Amino acid sequence: EHISRISPLAKSPELADHLKDAIQRPEADRQFSDAIQTPELGDKPDDQAVLQYALAREQVAIEEYSELAANTPPGPLHEVFSYLANEESKHKSELEALYYEIVHSGGV
Repeated sequence: EHISRISPLAKSPELADHLKDAIQRPEADRQFSDAIQTPELGDKPDDQAVLQYALAREQVAIEEYSELAANTPPGPLHEVFSYLANEESKHKSELEALYYEIVHSGGV
């Protein structure tokens, strides 16, 4: 579904100009590199450590896409960023449910 939403944008001749004019560098962007840095989890990280890392990455993605959506005028690009923020939020909710299940079942 991501590709079906983004592909038409890539073919748009106005996209480059629109990107230059419409999108400000989001405040969250300074922290995006934090999410792509792999923390030292050791040779055998427990489930809790892995899930905490994944939850942090999802949170950064939510913030990044939300900030991009907030700084993009209404239109297809705004819709894509809003959609991506929502998808990341769903991922985070799924991970939180899994985290709760594992941590509270004594699986850590």
